[in-house]
Amino acid sequence: MLPVVSMKPTTDKRSRLQVVAPYIKNGTVLFPRSGCEQLLGQVFNLGVEAHDDACDAMVWLLQGLVNQGLELPKIHWIEA
Repeated sequence: MLPVVSMKPTTDKRSRLQVVAPYIKNGTVLFPRSGCEQLLGQVFNLGVEAHDDACDAMVWLLQGLVNQGLELPKIHWIEA
């Protein structure tokens, strides 16, 4: 019942990660302080880790959102 769309890779995993990296760098995509250590380990060690499925899934999710034209809100931190 979910609107699942098939996506075919056209580049390698590192190239796909580089496409979505700006959204992580500019703060559009944020990670919690705890609970995503495995994901971040795969992101930081892409190509070295034996498993990188979580990283690949995150990249596909972000690419899908960007391809749909969804703009994620930016969060601005205010120092008190």
